[in-house]
Amino acid sequence: MGKRIKKNRRRNKQMSVSAKRTLNMGGIIAILFVMVIFNMLAKTRAETIQKEIGEKTRTLERLEEERIREDSRWERMKSPESVNAALLSHGLKMNTPIDAQIVRMGGNRLPLKGQLSVKRAMAAKSRNMVRR
Repeated sequence: MGKRIKKNRRRNKQMSVSAKRTLNMGGIIAILFVMVIFNMLAKTRAETIQKEIGEKTRTLERLEEERIREDSRWERMKSPESVNAALLSHGLKMNTPIDAQIVRMGGNRLPLKGQLSVKRAMAAKSRNMVRR
């Protein structure tokens, strides 16, 4: 019986050495597989981000062009001819005010010195108020 036990020990020892090699190779293959999967996931995510950036860049360019068009349209609408045409389309005839009609106000919401017409209007308004 002593010989049989020695043979089994040798076999067990040989099997464990081959099992270790197989385990090492299996570990290396598993690590490579995981690295390939992570590489594919990273590449897919990078492509998705690039597509999003491209879409947002195109949207930004489109909005910038639209802003430029609206700025030029607004500038055309602010011209005196356009304002007069818009007023006439509503049946209003207006002229630009003369200097005596222009009221200049200060930061404290009071008229600047020399604005007598505003002072008179305020005084007339206070006289015409009904007191209860």
